[in-house]
Formats: sequence, structure tokens, C-alpha cells
Amino acid sequence: MINSDSSILSSLTDYWDVFMPAPQSTLLKGLTLGLDDLSQVPEFKQKLINTGTIHVAVVSGYNISLVLNICQTVIGNRVTLRHTLLYIVLSLIYALATGFEPPIVRAWLMSSILLVAKLSGRSVQGVYVLCFTCILMILTNKSLLTSYSFVLSSGATLGLLLYSTGINKMMTKYVRVLPNMFISDLSASLAASIIVTPFIVFAFSRISIFSPLINMVLLWTIPISTILGFLTVFTSFIDIYMHTQFAPFVFFVCYPFLTIFVYGIDFMGKYEFISSQTNLSATKLICYYLLLVVLTVIFSRRSRGLKCQEKI
Repeated sequence: MINSDSSILSSLTDYWDVFMPAPQSTLLKGLTLGLDDLSQVPEFKQKLINTGTIHVAVVSGYNISLVLNICQTVIGNRVTLRHTLLYIVLSLIYALATGFEPPIVRAWLMSSILLVAKLSGRSVQGVYVLCFTCILMILTNKSLLTSYSFVLSSGATLGLLLYSTGINKMMTKYVRVLPNMFISDLSASLAASIIVTPFIVFAFSRISIFSPLINMVLLWTIPISTILGFLTVFTSFIDIYMHTQFAPFVFFVCYPFLTIFVYGIDFMGKYEFISSQTNLSATKLICYYLLLVVLTVIFSRRSRGLKCQEKI
């Protein structure tokens, strides 16, 4: 993550602090700029940890997807060499602006590979692209093996790629009382948790069994806040250099979504039963992942077999 003392961003963050209260401003800085200012709001940070939602309060690989979606909406979603290069360059500029942290680098590399594959007319499995990207980055920098942000973001992405669709279909079939939006968020949270929860227990000796439910209730506010945050960044630079007052109006629109998330975390994070202290040894962690690999392969082959029978 970037330090907020960076000369490039100091004028922007100083301007935000004038009209944005904390922790809403702190959350928005993390979502859009990758600034780790959570230490300035320690109580809110601890509640994020207790509820298992601290990963959404910082810039991540998900932001690259949002940037690409915005680019495709603004300049057109076309599969041409010119557009592909433009998508890659614009997302690279954003990645560099947010500190080029390992999760962002991984997401940018993955998106670039997938864009080039799409341009060449080839179908590439996201899981293979993820594995190739992670191996390439680890060979370049072996210290990434001990980087929690890299491991957790890569693990969450792997969980989404492997399990999200299956969990979503199962919940849509059997849990009909929930709206589709909540089912989608809960499915994504559960899929990511399959991979990252054991590692979180191993690394931080803390587990929040309510994390998927909390994510389901509050996660929808994050994409909206991030997109409006991008607009806030743009209008803030206009205000600083053109001496206008556009950014406060954009933040006024963004503020309710940030507040819903903040108040939700504040309410649920104060209860002790939300999370508990526990330990997981390295041996048990390895055994869990080995068992998970075996089960994933078995169910994957079984699923392919059923599809072949249906075609016959």
C-alpha cells in the first residue's frame, strides 16, 4: 500500500480531509487510492478485523476489474488491437498510481493476459492464468510467499474461480428466500472463504464465522463507493488545479453508501461473539489444502462426467 505522505497524493488527501469525515474518508482513500490510513482510526480497523471484512477496505485486484469496466463503457467494448492496448495502458496507469502492490500487479497481469487471449480468439481458463501469474511473480520475487496481501488476494481469486459458480447455482436452487443480489454476494464470500479462511486462522489466530453473512449484507456498497470514489478523485484534481468545488458534491452522493458500510461494521464489530481466537498449525493447514485439492479434482471430474452423459 502507498503511504499517504507521498508527494503525488498529499495535495489530494489534504483536500479530501477538509470536507470528508473519518472513517468514511479513510475507507474511500483505501478503496480508490490504496492509502493505508486505517491506523488513524484504530477502533474501526479492529472492527474490520473482527468482522473479517478488512480485505474490502483497501485497494485490491477487484479495482482493476472496475477500471477495465469503466474504460470499456467510456471508450467502447471492442476487441481490436487499439482498444486492447488502451485498456492495458489505462489499467497500468491506475496500478502504478496506487503503488503497484502485489495484488494489483497480479490482477493487472491476469487481465492483460486475458485481454490478449481474447484479441487472438483463444479461450483461456482463468485458473490457469492465475497459476501462471502467481508462479511468474514468485519466481521474480520469492518474498511474495510471505506476503499476506498477495497470498490472501490470490487465494480469494482462486476460490471465486473454482467454487463461486457452483455455490451460486446451489443457493439459487435451494435458498429462494434471498434476493439474487444477496445470493451472489454470499456465494462469492463463501467461495473465497474456502481458500482464505484457514490461512487467516493460521496467520492471525482469529476466525469470524459470520464473515460471509456480513459480507452479504454490506458488500454491495463497496463497488458503488469505489466507482463514485474514482469520480471523486477526478473532480478533486479539477478542484485543486482549476479552483472549483465539484468534488464535495460527488462525495455527497458517495457518502450514504460509505456510511451504510461504516455503521454496519460499527454495529456488528462491537459484539465479541462475531469472532473468536483460535490456532491452526502449519501441518493442519497443509493437510486441509491437500484434501481440498483432492475433493476439487474428484467433484470436477464428476461434474464433467455428468455433462457428458447429458449430451449423450
